[in-house]
Parts: sequence; C-alpha cells; structure tokens
Amino acid sequence: MKELQPHLNQEDKILMERLLMAGHIQHKYAVRLQTVLLRVKGKGTGEIAEFLGIHQSTVGLYITGIMIMVLIHYCMIKLASLVKKL
Repeated sequence: MKELQPHLNQEDKILMERLLMAGHIQHKYAVRLQTVLLRVKGKGTGEIAEFLGIHQSTVGLYITGIMIMVLIHYCMIKLASLVKKL
C-alpha cells in the first residue's frame, strides 16, 4: 500500500511545530501532529508507528485527518476573503 505523503507549506509546518513546543494541546492531538511532521521528514509508516507507540494503520488515519483539517482551514480563509469583497 502506498504511503500518504502530506504536502505542507512552511507556514503550516512552523505552526504545527509551535503547537507541539508550546505543550498546551491534548496528547492525542500532539501525536497526530507528530505523525504528520515525521512523515513530512520522510519517515515510513512502521518507523512512525514504532516511535509514537501507535498502530501502523493509525498513522495513515492521523495523516489523512490532519490534512483534511488543513484543507478546511484554507477553504474557510478563502471564503472569508470572498465574503469581505461582497
């Protein structure tokens, strides 16, 4: 099965890293962010799963979930900018 490879811009990557460093997010969300950041760094599913102590199938689910959230965020920003122009 092909590994899902997220494409993050630098701004998203920095935001995720800052959220992790601040330490004010729930553990379950921190693990999801770490999953995406490790994949962006080129780590494989097995390596990420072992490092974070999660099942390999969970890695893909977390990456998909975070990437959907990022997409929704960008859509909301675009929609807000269009509404402002009306």
